[in-house]
Amino acid sequence: MLLSNEAGLKATDILRTINYYDQAHFIRDFKKNAGLTPLELLRKYQK
Repeated sequence: MLLSNEAGLKATDILRTINYYDQAHFIRDFKKNAGLTPLELLRKYQK
């Protein structure tokens, strides 16, 4: 979400750019690779 706020883009616009048209699919893949959901990762580094 930080990127979307800084660039004036919506999260869905960013996901489409990287060929994800389903947010749930992206979150599953993200968690599989990073071990955390995007929101969990954001919360971890906002502390």
